[in-house]
Amino acid sequence: MARPPGPARGAARSAGGRRARDPRRAGGRSRSRGVSLRAHAAERAAERIEAERLLAEFLAAGAERVEADVLQPAAELLDLYGEDIRARAYVTHDPVAGEVMLRPDFTVPVVRMHMAGGAEPARYAYAGPVFRRQLGASHRAREYWQVGFELFDGADRARADAEVFALFSRTLAPLGLTPVIGDI
Repeated sequence: MARPPGPARGAARSAGGRRARDPRRAGGRSRSRGVSLRAHAAERAAERIEAERLLAEFLAAGAERVEADVLQPAAELLDLYGEDIRARAYVTHDPVAGEVMLRPDFTVPVVRMHMAGGAEPARYAYAGPVFRRQLGASHRAREYWQVGFELFDGADRARADAEVFALFSRTLAPLGLTPVIGDI
């Protein structure tokens, strides 16, 4: 993605009106940080636009849009993912809800919602931020957008898998991407 033209211009002055030596300490912005923030904001906006495009494709394929709370009950996720998710999730304690975690992905909350609704054949689509802690000085994002499509149809699993793979192939083609089955 192209960077915005020119650096951000920020001037900081102390309370006495003199120019501050370090704009970050005086409430201003350094040039490099200002450009970085604008570039980051533009990148995030582009991610959201692409997420909405993908979501529209999934909705056109007959999916119902669903939402999942950002704060998820930790006990349920730990039961399903196993204790190893704790090292990658942001976990906190709520005085009312107990131990909760920032949503590490959408799949389990969507499956829980589906099962609570009777587990009938259904198609769901979702888009939103998910949160994962990264080890050390990883350059991987700690917050990123996840867009997904879930097809629940126990009658013909092979047909359902083929339908999802074909949908992902069509949806990812404009990005020059190819869907992969399995771990990458």
